[in-house]
Amino acid sequence: MSFNLSHTPHQTQPARFLGQPAGRWLGAFIGLLALLQLALIAVPRADGHLLGSDGIYYFAYLRSALLEGNFNISSEIALYNASLPSVAEVEIQMRDAPHLNYSYAIGTSLLWLPFFIVGHLIVRLLVLTGVHLPLDGYSYFEEAAVCLGSLAYGAMGLWLIYRFLSRRFGEARALTSTLVTVSGGFLVYYLLFEPSMSHACSMFAASWFFTLALREPELNEEVVPGWKLGLATALMVLVRWQNLVFVLACLPVLLFRSPITKAKLLRLLQAGLVALMGFFPQLLFWRINLGTWLTIPQGSHFMDWSHPQLLNILFTLQHGLISWTPLTALSLIGLSLYTRRRQAGALFEGLTLTAAFALMWYVNAAVTADIGGGASFGMRRFDSCGLIFACGLAALLESAARHKLSRWACAGVLGLLLLWNALFMIQYRLHFIDPIQPITAAELVFGKFKMLSQLTDKLKARLQR
Repeated sequence: MSFNLSHTPHQTQPARFLGQPAGRWLGAFIGLLALLQLALIAVPRADGHLLGSDGIYYFAYLRSALLEGNFNISSEIALYNASLPSVAEVEIQMRDAPHLNYSYAIGTSLLWLPFFIVGHLIVRLLVLTGVHLPLDGYSYFEEAAVCLGSLAYGAMGLWLIYRFLSRRFGEARALTSTLVTVSGGFLVYYLLFEPSMSHACSMFAASWFFTLALREPELNEEVVPGWKLGLATALMVLVRWQNLVFVLACLPVLLFRSPITKAKLLRLLQAGLVALMGFFPQLLFWRINLGTWLTIPQGSHFMDWSHPQLLNILFTLQHGLISWTPLTALSLIGLSLYTRRRQAGALFEGLTLTAAFALMWYVNAAVTADIGGGASFGMRRFDSCGLIFACGLAALLESAARHKLSRWACAGVLGLLLLWNALFMIQYRLHFIDPIQPITAAELVFGKFKMLSQLTDKLKARLQR
């Protein structure tokens, strides 16, 4: 297996990866994800729904607006619960207070809009042909459509990350870093098993913003129109509000990477105005449902800005970023090497990406009311850092090549981390560990071997029947 770790950011011919152009391998990976998700959609569910967790609310916002003409989702609670089998105990509940129903961002719902419309039109056409299906918006077709929509946005996010890296590290290393970052962490889980959540959409939106905000003229990347940068900014923040910190991290590079001119200031002013107009739907949503234009809808108790759990969020056994995804540690080491690269603009980009991660780290660590993120595979709240992690891994691989480390040793380490993550997903998905509470160190390390032993015994028992 050739990982092509040599430093070749400017190539006249397509880079080869296992004998094929690197872009084809990325396309094949995306195609494999699509086939796996289609297969998973066909698997019967205990509650009869493809939606789960936060995704129920994103879907409720969209369905209520399109089919009922309002944002009042109180009717969604009864409607969704009525569609559940009697044996299911999954419900949308008000929980602590009614405003918790509106504590989710609307960006994912907006991105799902065309997919939901297609799914609903398919249902109506099938009903006209005599197929018995519900027209309330909660059929498998509408739900499958938005899940596939999330995968489509996730695929675009992967392509954006790959293209961003290929201009800086070469196509082969860009492919390796992109695929390993996604497959070796929590992102692949939310692309396949929980696509109704916002994480795939957040990765896409943040990656789009970074590829526009960090355009490098010396790499022959054209100047981005202000409206386009503003639109990407608005979408990124609409999907997950904490992504706003990326705008703060990128302001210095946007202002000072090139000389300040009147045209540049007008472009940034246009970007700011478009971003504000683009975020207006979220402000209006809060105003209609919560009676205020700006708020922390989860409540003032949700964030503790003065006591962030900075180390805990990295190493806690309750879905810690590094404890559950050790690949992230390598990415962060590589991120520290990014500023030392010899390529033009690396200092600005390295500092910007480091600042972006640091700000996101602080914000996520300040969510002390729910440090583990509920039922979460890994620290999913870092979903928008996909490009940052991939850049760090690419810089580390580049440094390894420069110091003449064996590419086979690098491939072996990455392979073990991929295997770790694959076993962890099985361990989590099949409930060999608690999905919410902290796991034990024994479950973290030895639980995977115990799981394999138990699965092997079950398989042998079935074959002997």
